Amino acid sequence: MIFSEIIKWLSRLLMLMIPVLIGIVIYRKNQQEDEEKVLKARQELLKDVTPKKGLAGFYKSNYLKHYNKTQVYLSQMGVNYLMKRMVDPIEYILVKLVLAAVFGFCGFGFFGLIGLVIGAAFGYMILKVLLEINNKKDNECMLEDFVSIYETIMIKTEAGIFLTDSLKTCYKSVENKRLKKELYHLMMEITAQNNITEALSKFQLKFKNVHINELCSVIRQGYETGSVTNAIANVTKHLSDIQKAVELRCNQKLDNNITKVQMVILLSIMVVVIYGIITSMSDFNIF
Repeated sequence: MIFSEIIKWLSRLLMLMIPVLIGIVIYRKNQQEDEEKVLKARQELLKDVTPKKGLAGFYKSNYLKHYNKTQVYLSQMGVNYLMKRMVDPIEYILVKLVLAAVFGFCGFGFFGLIGLVIGAAFGYMILKVLLEINNKKDNECMLEDFVSIYETIMIKTEAGIFLTDSLKTCYKSVENKRLKKELYHLMMEITAQNNITEALSKFQLKFKNVHINELCSVIRQGYETGSVTNAIANVTKHLSDIQKAVELRCNQKLDNNITKVQMVILLSIMVVVIYGIITSMSDFNIF
């Protein structure tokens, strides 16, 4: 009786949360994308604000801090790129809560209260884990593009070509779609506003990648001093070492997959042989 009542209330809760989430998503989708929102969130996080007493101080020092931190995190994980719009942190939290409710409901149905707790925790964390995995894969795929970018900038700079024109050539040679799109936005931002610092800050906040930070440092150095050769040479060597490590890891994964296939084939042969022996013994009435 109690179990059926809990299921009924959980079902009502899910039916209430899902329309609210859909409504917020539709509302946010119809709003205009504002890339400066992430930059402003980052600037707010960097401010040294002394928390004030009372409810207003708690709201400003905790809620807004967490909101801005989540806004930057979503941008760095490529969520805005995946959704093709600016995703609000409230949407992200609501999706996590819905997933927690769904997995908790399923866990409770199979394993009771323990399943409810484990399922809710799993559902709440699974989205963040998937975003981290996807961002890690993107970063690995970008390695070859970074090497190509640095080589292009070095060649163009030595030939006396301006850095902005070098970025256009880099954009054409990049294969990773996420990096290619953001490089295009970087070029448009530099061309339209002629504000290198702000454009690079926005570009940097769209990735959680140490090589993006190094690239932005190289570009800043190029605009400030007019010389990027030494910086590019050092970073290119570093990237080459990392790329070799990634290739070694890919080879190890390939070897592991081959070993697994060989084991499956071996086990299949053993099953067929054992089955044949048992069948032969049955024909001779040994058993």
